[in-house]
Amino acid sequence: MMKTIPCLVLALALCGAGLPGAPMPEPIAYTLRFPAPQTHYVEVEARVPTDGRPEIELMMAVWTPGSYLVREYARTVEAVAAATESGEPLPVEKTVKNRWRIGTRQAPRIVVKYRVYCREMSVRTNFVDSGFALINGAATFLTLADGPRRPHEVRLELPADWKVSASPLAPLPGGGEHAYGAEDFDTLVDSPVYAGNARTYPFEVAGKPHLLVNEGEDGVWDGPRSAADARKIVRTEVDFWGGPPYPRYVIFNLLTENGGGLEHKNACTLMSSHWRTRTREGYLEWLGLVGHEFFHAWNGKRLRPVELGPFDYEREVYTRGLWVVEGFTSYYGDLLVHRAGFSTVKEYLKGLSRSIDTLQTAPGRQIQPLDESSFDAWIKLYRRDENSNNSTISYYTKGEVVAFLLDARIRRATGGRRSLDDAMRLAFQRYSGERGFRPEELRKTLEEVAGTDLGDWLHRAVDTTEELDYAEALDWYGLRFTPDEEKTGKKDAEPQELPAGWLGMDVSSRDGRLTVTAVRRGTPGYEAGVNVGDEILAIDDLRVPPEGLEGRLKFYRPGEKATLLVARRDRLTRLPVTFGEKPKDRWKLEARPDATPGQKAHLAAWLEGKAGESRGEREEGSSGGCAALSPGSTFRSIRPIGRIRPIRRIKFPPLHLPGSPFDRDGADVALRRHEVVEEPAGGPFGVPFEGEHAGRILRGEGDVEGVERRREPLPHRLEVGLLPRPAVEEGLLLGPPGDPPQHLPLALREEALRDLLAVGHRLQVLDVHADLGAPHEAHQGHLVGVREVELQVAARFGERFQKRLSPGAVAEADRLRTGPQIGGEQGAQRSAPHHVLPPVLLEAEPVGALPFVRGERAPQPLGLGGGRIEPDRPDVDLAGPELQAGCGRAGREAGHQV
Repeated sequence: MMKTIPCLVLALALCGAGLPGAPMPEPIAYTLRFPAPQTHYVEVEARVPTDGRPEIELMMAVWTPGSYLVREYARTVEAVAAATESGEPLPVEKTVKNRWRIGTRQAPRIVVKYRVYCREMSVRTNFVDSGFALINGAATFLTLADGPRRPHEVRLELPADWKVSASPLAPLPGGGEHAYGAEDFDTLVDSPVYAGNARTYPFEVAGKPHLLVNEGEDGVWDGPRSAADARKIVRTEVDFWGGPPYPRYVIFNLLTENGGGLEHKNACTLMSSHWRTRTREGYLEWLGLVGHEFFHAWNGKRLRPVELGPFDYEREVYTRGLWVVEGFTSYYGDLLVHRAGFSTVKEYLKGLSRSIDTLQTAPGRQIQPLDESSFDAWIKLYRRDENSNNSTISYYTKGEVVAFLLDARIRRATGGRRSLDDAMRLAFQRYSGERGFRPEELRKTLEEVAGTDLGDWLHRAVDTTEELDYAEALDWYGLRFTPDEEKTGKKDAEPQELPAGWLGMDVSSRDGRLTVTAVRRGTPGYEAGVNVGDEILAIDDLRVPPEGLEGRLKFYRPGEKATLLVARRDRLTRLPVTFGEKPKDRWKLEARPDATPGQKAHLAAWLEGKAGESRGEREEGSSGGCAALSPGSTFRSIRPIGRIRPIRRIKFPPLHLPGSPFDRDGADVALRRHEVVEEPAGGPFGVPFEGEHAGRILRGEGDVEGVERRREPLPHRLEVGLLPRPAVEEGLLLGPPGDPPQHLPLALREEALRDLLAVGHRLQVLDVHADLGAPHEAHQGHLVGVREVELQVAARFGERFQKRLSPGAVAEADRLRTGPQIGGEQGAQRSAPHHVLPPVLLEAEPVGALPFVRGERAPQPLGLGGGRIEPDRPDVDLAGPELQAGCGRAGREAGHQV
């Protein structure tokens, strides 16, 4: 629900926190005023303690953490004046570009006033106009250049028609509205302040308050949707790391038709277009920006290279680790947006392909190593020119690609049991304190997780300009770069025009002039000597219209020679040129059509954020994939896959219930029937489960090895279930055995499943239908000859969940309300509607459960793929509770991801 909140204190109820209780020096207290915001000025008044010194020196930062360029913020400061608290003027002398020396006349504190001009619309600078203000600490506050670490206070005096202020800073106790406190200057610099009339959306994740501040919705931007989806991304990333590291977090989303993002320790600032929610591509880009900047709350702000803190705000701070800070964050930003359920596999791979293409088509990759790109950020990344693409690479782009390859290498080295995810979490545990990590420490951690020496690989990828090798990653995931004939779709088409001539340069048309803006190294234009700034006039003395270069080049062929007529500094120059052929798009990732089951399993594990024993490796060589389904398992993601390869053997675990008929020392029980029922502690067998299963027990009957052994058919219907986990919000519930499935419309089913998965629910296996199409018997807990298995999932649509469905879907859900009985025949009816989704065949990843079996004849299995698949490999003896099923390749390819 959208709310307008007068002050962040009220908006978030931010823990009622003040500053730490330890004795601290007297704070510097700032008051910010906006008497005429349309003039783009903020007036600053600072009460500065002098500690009894005859003179003090104030300093202003010259750069902002996270943006590695000296910005010279002091250039926007005007009219610095000082006085005693009684109003007696004090002398002020500017000593260097960003410092002011003030005589104090032994006053215990002085008042310093100055103005800051604020009209640079970026995430790292200040902007003030009649609508709102964005205040960044480095660009605003003068502080004492020396002395002890001390608190800073900020109070805002807003124009009469501004009602909202927001900051990740803690509300200042007793300071009234729009007053905040920072424990030190570092915190002040790293905590933007917003003032205006933005729409604000508070939400909570993992017990911590969050706030989305949308400035400029203008009836175009979908605020509630963006808040709900930002919350899903926050939850996904908090789950990734294992918990939030901050007391509160603010997402400043300024819809100003600009771009960019900047991370802070407890906040991030984004700039975007208010039209982004109107297109899928634009909205995914915004979600990716949220994912990227929020990931920095861990990687970059807390897990950081040792050089990045404490900061020297007056000079450059060099580090070779930005490929981890920014590159790995670029990798995980989009990947975790995908894991949160927003992008399809094709959409995610398309984004990763763009990064690979950007890197592999940049001549600078052969000039500048990755760690040098980080070190030279201060003089190159933020000062790009027409030759930058020829001489540099971005640590964002190459760092992302290296992270992709490194993740695959770790997964392959560990058989899929570990990943870069594990390495990041381990590094965070070790190095997220005050000190940070050194390059050798991070590399050692990566090797520890991989269980192998990565030194040579990392050296080549990070410290040299050697070409990256994609073969290992593509082979592990079953990916490829799309072949040329499949990219064009013209393999069997009619004959096409011959390729056009190509010069390899960028041009722009302005004021009737066709001007060269960039020339890439190694292209025909570069070899011919074309310069940036040249005006293209003609080819072979035939005039080229300002908008007509691309059309003219269609009449020339690769290898053909011509003469360019250009105007260079108003002098006509003729340049002989030999046209080339435009390089084909070589870097578009796609799944291989002949990928093995193991490769498909690796791809799914990567995209779904899983690691563990590689079932794909275990099943390598079989024509079917595999899906491990513990009876009663739950899973985080599902994918209809059509047909399932025959299950050849099932073995239930040993079951020991003291005081029950099955109480046999060391005996294995072949259960004909057992079920989970809700009972109070000390149920019929007096054996309540502990932890998440407290108050619930197994009840059943069956055979005990060594006491009685029977050979008889097992029932045709196996039902499995899991008692709901307390942490699952809005309750996935155990459906009543034997209830007929409700056939919801396909659109409702997919919408419901997408939403449930996106917010992290674990869906529950309700039914397994086993068609015993071959000889079968029950013997020591084994089931032999099962041809096909069908699963059903159950979900409860609670009141809050229904609000996220379309009105038509809610009406249909209400019509299909069943109100099931839970906990046995006399169980209490749940108040929320419960629906059994239509039967589908699922690929599932178990998270652990307790099994139960009921003996009833099942209907003929349905399944999206239909038909049967005959046994294609010898029996597999599976110990323990797992029910191992292969997944037919044809069925998997025919299915679609929900």
